Amino acid sequence: MSTIIAIVVAFLGALSFSAIGVTITLSAIIVIALFGLPRSNLLGFAGLNAPIAMSAMVIVGIVALFGRKGKSFPFAFVPLIAYLLVLMILGWTNVTDSTWSSFNGYVVAALAFGVGLYLANRHQESPRFDRWFIFFCFAAAVFQTLVAVLQTQGVMLFPSESTTTEFTVGRASGSFGHPGNLGKAMIFVVVLALPVTRSVDAIARRLAILTIIVCLIPVGLSVSRTNFVVMAMVLVLWALLLPRSSKLGGRLAILGIVGVVGFLFLDQFIVRLTEDPAGGARDHLAAVALKHIPDNLLIGVGPGNYIPYFGQFDALTGSGWPVHNMFLLALAELGLAGAVLLFFPSIVFSVRAIPAFRRTDERGSYSRALVLMTLAVSVVGLTSWGMLGGSLLYLWFFTLGYLARRAFGKADTSNPEVITTSAVLRTRDHLAR
Repeated sequence: MSTIIAIVVAFLGALSFSAIGVTITLSAIIVIALFGLPRSNLLGFAGLNAPIAMSAMVIVGIVALFGRKGKSFPFAFVPLIAYLLVLMILGWTNVTDSTWSSFNGYVVAALAFGVGLYLANRHQESPRFDRWFIFFCFAAAVFQTLVAVLQTQGVMLFPSESTTTEFTVGRASGSFGHPGNLGKAMIFVVVLALPVTRSVDAIARRLAILTIIVCLIPVGLSVSRTNFVVMAMVLVLWALLLPRSSKLGGRLAILGIVGVVGFLFLDQFIVRLTEDPAGGARDHLAAVALKHIPDNLLIGVGPGNYIPYFGQFDALTGSGWPVHNMFLLALAELGLAGAVLLFFPSIVFSVRAIPAFRRTDERGSYSRALVLMTLAVSVVGLTSWGMLGGSLLYLWFFTLGYLARRAFGKADTSNPEVITTSAVLRTRDHLAR
């Protein structure tokens, strides 16, 4: 069902020509991505066979996002989708419903990227856009926090997936089916909230700060070591990268919040580190992947085919455990060319954003957030595979599209800092001649 819902989200995103339309679109995105669904609920076709579901997504996506001069069409991921489609038809021999389902996931993710572009394009039409946007992020954070707290008290809400249950007892997973996925989702929410802390809208600014604080709670309750470290890294780097004109108190407050939350959950992290210092069977799973990836290095084994193929060589993998490394998993399933096409847009956008770090306007804020998101995804991806499927994949691509368009789009001239920054830069350039 989530596949069909995601198509509707893309369609709403392209047809929203009013403030209420943007609100509806944001609501739908929050339900799918930020509020989350277990991965096991995100792989079916809701009664449709694979070709029909795929065709419906492509047609609706093109019609919806190619409108309005194509400004929101996800051109950056067209090469990836085209590559996958060609290999689905002509390349990979073991194409099953699982393969088509995974392919559909990438198509929906590309559409989510387009929805992010579209919403970012619409932000200047409403002076309160940031306020509405951060409200939905805050709502998602509060929802996940409440679910996480109830789970730690023994309430069986959104139980963990059967494959991972024995390894996640006592850890909150929110509505994502796995504690690690909950933490990753909160990282994306924080990255979306960080630029809003620099907004000229005081209400939006305060709500963004509160959203960041709330997001730290479910990450702590999930007892995910990597996610908490990455969350802290993002917040610390954000504080360090703020323009010199920023108040010192704000930077110290960010560092203080991270320290307090880390102290509150320190005992739980120590217990988990003592019980599982090596992070489970990650090394073994990585060794299996590295041994057999060269067999199909160029085109891979096909999306969704990691377990069936690599499970032939290892019992643990065959029981449902993929390699806990996003980059190795992408290389194994999509091949070298596919992995490059998957990650290349994020790299290009991040490199392009670096020169804007010195800006004090919203373009500078969103450029810093964009680079920090790519850094966070890279670090988290080294120890997990969840980013390549379901809600997290959609959320990653939506966040990428939204931040990229806000970073590279037309600056918000309603912000007095924009005028100041532009004047300073023009004066400096004139004096340098």
